[in-house]
Amino acid sequence: MLPLFFGKDIYCPLNAGRLDGFAALNSGVIYLKKERGRSMNMMSKVQAKEFASKWLPAWTGNDPKKLLSFYSDDALYLDPTTPDGVKGKDELRSYFNKLLSDNPNWVWTQIEGIPMEDGFLNKWHAVMPVGPKNVECVGVCFVQFDSDGKIRRNEVFFDTQELISEIIKYNKEKKQ
Repeated sequence: MLPLFFGKDIYCPLNAGRLDGFAALNSGVIYLKKERGRSMNMMSKVQAKEFASKWLPAWTGNDPKKLLSFYSDDALYLDPTTPDGVKGKDELRSYFNKLLSDNPNWVWTQIEGIPMEDGFLNKWHAVMPVGPKNVECVGVCFVQFDSDGKIRRNEVFFDTQELISEIIKYNKEKKQ
């Protein structure tokens, strides 16, 4: 589980003491002053990489239960095929069951994790088998966490043109 704390001081990932209103920690997590009753939390690049190394493999192998374990009960997920989003664990379970069963062999790897409020921007590389061909693409998603370290918001963005084109081509070839 990710360390997500609430506090009133700003913390930065430095090996230093208190500096002009800032307090430093070795944890790599940055804690910002409360705004409107809550703190914003930042992950370090190392923490984003560590999280992605556990989460991204859960997208491979058709194990929706494992993937769902990373998400909060009220999570919002969206990707190019669900622009209005999938909300809550029940809808997410249904969506992931179909998505993962249709794509059991795709592989997702992190290129870079970029810290942002309550999580990180995940730049990724995916290999998506479509029949005998592998479609490779690069995209981004942002991942934001709740106070328990579960994903509360995950929005995925990538150019789907090549993937859709290959799926259409493959389906036409299957019919012949």
